[in-house]
Parts: sequence; C-alpha cells; structure tokens
Amino acid sequence: MQRVIDGALDHLSPWAIARTLLVAIFMAAGVLRITHPQVVVDEMRAAGLEPAALLNMVVAINLLVAAVLILLERLLWLGAAVQLVFLVLIAVVVHQYCKLPGSPLRLTVMFAIEHLTAIGGLLAVAMISHLRQLMGIAPHHFPSEMEPCQQEIPLQERSRRGGPSG
Repeated sequence: MQRVIDGALDHLSPWAIARTLLVAIFMAAGVLRITHPQVVVDEMRAAGLEPAALLNMVVAINLLVAAVLILLERLLWLGAAVQLVFLVLIAVVVHQYCKLPGSPLRLTVMFAIEHLTAIGGLLAVAMISHLRQLMGIAPHHFPSEMEPCQQEIPLQERSRRGGPSG
C-alpha cells in the first residue's frame, strides 16, 4: 500500500490538484467581485470601507492574479503572500468579533477559522514549492516539460541517488 501512495505522490497530479483546490475560493471571490460588483461594493460600504468600488476592483485583481501565480507555480510565494495578506486584512478590518452578540459572533468566528485554515494552506504550498525548487523538480506543470531523468526516476529514487540529476 505504501508503494501505491508513494507512486501517486511522486507524480505531479496531486501537486496540481492541491494548488487548484487551494485557490478555488480565491478565484471564485475574484470572479464574483467582477461579475456582481454592486453586491460586493454594498458589503464593503457596510463594513465602512471607502472608496468601495475602487477597493473592490483592486481586491478582485489581486485575488485573481495571485491565484494564477499559485496555479502556474510562477512566483508562487508572491501569490501566496498576497492571498495571506488579504486574509489577515479581512480578519482585522472586516470581522468585528467583539461587537457581535450571540449567533452572528459564532458565524464570524467560523469565518475567521476558515481564513486561518486557508493561511495555513498558503504557507504550506509556498514551502512545498520552495522545497521542490531546491530539489530541482519545480516549476514543472506537465510531464512533457520534465527532463527525461525526472520522468523516469521517482522522487524517492532521485533522493537516494543524491539529488535531481540522478
């Protein structure tokens, strides 16, 4: 069973899937901000953020560009940092935990926990991407772009042989 798991993890698909799942929420939020701007602008104004329309477009562009950087694994650390700063700012500026009584407080805390989870995921993909670069196996997206020795030799075997070159 361990061989099957190791074999699956040696391929690029789980890495691409992990990045895609991580940025899905950011892509959806960015698209929503562009396709339904008035809804988001009204929410921003309710939170006391002005100029709401300009902020909405800046946030939408940041969300989408950062998500693409993570998906393509080009400047992944920058994309993760942009998303991380965005989540921290939301937690500090928008979520007013102390002012909410009862049930709305619980919902707001759940959103905060969701943001913390996403922050952890962003940190994880940034670290994994860095390690992959150090090992010489990133940023590759498709097996056809990989060097022949990397296509034929699983990651564990490359490690045992002393690195990415075999």
